[in-house]
Amino acid sequence: MASEQLKPILILDVGNVLFTVNMDYLYDELVELGLFRDKHVAYQYSKQIEHLQNIGAIDYLNAIVNHNVFNNHKKKIVNVIYNEAVKLWMSDECMKPNKVILDYVYKLLQDDRIGGVAIASNMGFDHKDKVIRSHSLFSHDKVLCHFSCDVGAVKPQYLYWHTLSKRIKKKFINVSDNSFVYVDDRYDFLQGANSFINENNLKNCALLIYNSSMHSQETFCNLIDKYL
Repeated sequence: MASEQLKPILILDVGNVLFTVNMDYLYDELVELGLFRDKHVAYQYSKQIEHLQNIGAIDYLNAIVNHNVFNNHKKKIVNVIYNEAVKLWMSDECMKPNKVILDYVYKLLQDDRIGGVAIASNMGFDHKDKVIRSHSLFSHDKVLCHFSCDVGAVKPQYLYWHTLSKRIKKKFINVSDNSFVYVDDRYDFLQGANSFINENNLKNCALLIYNSSMHSQETFCNLIDKYL
């Protein structure tokens, strides 16, 4: 059996990897609630507040309330509608856990086939809370959760990867001896990991693209199996 130092460590994104995200559903429902005049406006506003959410500066409820206040809607939006918007944001229709993948990664840990898992995600506090409550994987003692809202920086920024690097070295030790498999749904985020690779002089780090909205959950499992 391989030594503990040589077991691969997985670095996994959340959105469209461990969870499948469907923002189109959210935009349509927000229009139905009367918070936005059309889907395009709902999309534009969501993109405007995305960074503030990801760095932990604002939660979804306050972002929606601010939109109504600062845009001087003629129609007063009552609190019940704001609360409905938050329910939509937190719903499985908007962001659904990929149970096959979560179970698979958890079993890899239980079977001692990997050295650990680092969750690397751009995410605000609302969805972070949903994620960590969704599966026992996130409370496993060999799992490190690194959410952008906790560090005030986002992928692919150097600060995000620098802080993650320090935490990985503290938790898993002997980082340079490990192999790493990083899975994300965005190429620019994968490229941003080069700062982590160079900073730790890693010789064996696989960067893999995967999108659960386009590929089966079994495809993810087969992809990881190749590196174990």
